[in-house]
Amino acid sequence: MIPTSRLAYRRPAVTPLLPLIFFSQASSALESPNQLEADNMTLMLITGLLLLSLALAVICFRLMQSLHSARVKLDSKVKQRTESLSNKNTDLIERIARHQETELLLATTQKYYQSILNSLPSLIIGLSNELKVSLWNSAAAQATGKTPEQAIDQDIFALLPGLKHYQQQLIAVIEDEISTVNEGTEFFFDERKCFIDLSIFPLPKPQAGAVILISDVTKRIEVEQFMVQNEKLLSLGQMAAGLAHEINNPLSAVLNNLQNLQRRTSLELPQNQTAARITGIDLQNLQDYFIERGLNKFFVGAREAAERAVAIVNNVLSFAHSGHGAKGPEHINQLIVDVVELEQKAREALGAQMGFEHEIVTHLTADPDICECSPPEIQQVMLNLLQNAIQASEHHQRAANISINTWSDGGFIFIKVTDDGPGINKENLPYIFDPFFTTKGVGEGTGLGLSVSYLIITEHHNGSIEVTSEENQGTSFTIKLPLM
Repeated sequence: MIPTSRLAYRRPAVTPLLPLIFFSQASSALESPNQLEADNMTLMLITGLLLLSLALAVICFRLMQSLHSARVKLDSKVKQRTESLSNKNTDLIERIARHQETELLLATTQKYYQSILNSLPSLIIGLSNELKVSLWNSAAAQATGKTPEQAIDQDIFALLPGLKHYQQQLIAVIEDEISTVNEGTEFFFDERKCFIDLSIFPLPKPQAGAVILISDVTKRIEVEQFMVQNEKLLSLGQMAAGLAHEINNPLSAVLNNLQNLQRRTSLELPQNQTAARITGIDLQNLQDYFIERGLNKFFVGAREAAERAVAIVNNVLSFAHSGHGAKGPEHINQLIVDVVELEQKAREALGAQMGFEHEIVTHLTADPDICECSPPEIQQVMLNLLQNAIQASEHHQRAANISINTWSDGGFIFIKVTDDGPGINKENLPYIFDPFFTTKGVGEGTGLGLSVSYLIITEHHNGSIEVTSEENQGTSFTIKLPLM
């Protein structure tokens, strides 16, 4: 059986010849006079026309069949192309979605890492190999007052002039890719002095640059200095205690000898009369000589001076005593007197050198004044308050006038220390008892004096300490302790 597609291309080329033959013969017959032949030719003409119509019908059918086949193929190709485009479009949409998800993830990750960098208290600064800023976290913005938008692509030394000292280090780190650390170095943010740990880390090539990490370690340095100072004071206290013991011995000898001189020249002792007769000395004349020359006053003055020296040494011994935890019944008024005397003697030489004559006036009217307390701790608190008042006045180039008042009321003793110094501004007043808070410069104070005093009064002695102050009007501290 011959396939249809093959017949479509073989038959149409031959079939149309038959009608043409019939037409040719019919035309010749019509010209013939023979009627029979004319009828035959007419029949042949009709048959030719039928065959021609049939041929045309076959041709149209084959053409339609071919068109249908081409249309089916075209529809198939269009369908395939549509499906291919649809698949490609779906794949493209999926890729776009994945790309958007990736961009969102990258943006989220970038924000996350940026928030981590901004949450750190240390300054984190990224630099290009040309020492231009490429990263600037919130701590850097806060420390310099420059936002990231203002800092990016700027010269680092224009933003932080203090880093100019480390320019060669920065260049060496970028070129050699070796990190470096500078611990506890002095640094200035504008005019504010502090101590920092400065670390510089290289960025691996091809980025080529560096990351600077600046940590403010001022409080750590202050604590270290305080610990060193505390160790020095502890050693000094132990030394002072040892020296006081050593000084006490010759002082005791001086007092004993002065007392013996007075006793052995007295007219009232029989032994003196006997010794005078043996040696041929008239004791009355000797006494008259002492009076005439004022020797008795010298004896009394020397003895009083020696007794004051003994009292000072005993105060030093009491204050340097290590048993701060031991509590007992103590007269608060007497503890204050001892502290004031100790402070005045300690400041006497220094005050004369600096040209300041500080005045401390006491009105100790508390009665009763006995508390269960640790004398060294109460004295430490009082000494801190006195020294703060004196240092604040000296900082403003003037002498301090301090008054100390005590009174008893409702089972409590009150101690009020008032000075006429520069006072404390309202912004700092709520923080003065916080550890490490200080208005003094770096190296001038640790910010622990008042916080330790607060701890001693409130925690160790179940009391309270309050402060009132106005700028240029002075400061008052009021301590409240339970009486026994």
